[in-house]
Amino acid sequence: MRASVMHFKTIAITTVASVLLGCSGGTNLSFQSDADVYRLQDLEYYGDLIEAYKVKTGTYPFLDEAQDLPVYSVIASPEQIDDVQALPFRHISKSPTQFFQEIEAKLGRAVDERYDPQFEPDRKPNFYIYKAGGEGYFFAVHISQPYGFAQAVGPGYNKVEISNVAGGDNYASSPKSLFAHPSFRAAVEAPVAKPGFFDQRRSQYSDSYPTLP
Repeated sequence: MRASVMHFKTIAITTVASVLLGCSGGTNLSFQSDADVYRLQDLEYYGDLIEAYKVKTGTYPFLDEAQDLPVYSVIASPEQIDDVQALPFRHISKSPTQFFQEIEAKLGRAVDERYDPQFEPDRKPNFYIYKAGGEGYFFAVHISQPYGFAQAVGPGYNKVEISNVAGGDNYASSPKSLFAHPSFRAAVEAPVAKPGFFDQRRSQYSDSYPTLP
C-alpha cells in the first residue's frame, strides 16, 4: 500500500511539471480569484461523478486497464488541449472524449463537461488531470491561491488533489473529508465578481466532445 502511494506521489509531481508548455507570468488577480472558485466547484463536481461511478460499478474509471501502466486523462477543452504535451514516461492515455464516454456509459446518463475557465496557461496548467493505477485514482485541479488544503508548487501555482488512497506520502485529500471541511466550503462558496462571465464560459464548453447520442 505504501509503495503504491509513494509511486503515485512521484508520478503526480512529474506529470504537473512535464505537461506545462509555454507558461509565462500571472494573469489578472481578480480573474484568478473568481476562477479558483469555479475550479474548486469543478473538483467537487468531478469527485461526485467519480464516486457515483464507483457506486455503480464497484471500481473507478479505467482502473481495470491500469494494472501494468498508469492511465492518464487530461480534462481540457478542444482549445486547451493544444497546450498539453506528451508525458515523458510510459502510460496509457485517454482523451477527454474517452473519459466522458466512460462516465456516461456506466452512469447511463449524459454529464456536463467542465474545464478550467482559463483559456491560456500561465504559471500553472489550465486543465485538470485524472489518473488511475495501483489501488485507486487521483484527480487534480490547479489554483492560484495558497489555501491550507492546497499543495504549494510555485508562486501563484497551487494544486488541490483528491484520491481514494489519500494520505501517507502523497498530498491528496479524500473527497469526503475535503468537501466537508469548513475552509473548503468557504472557498468553494465564496462570492465572485463576475459570475455571469464564468457561468457563460462554463455553459459554452459543457458539451465540447462527442459522447452519448
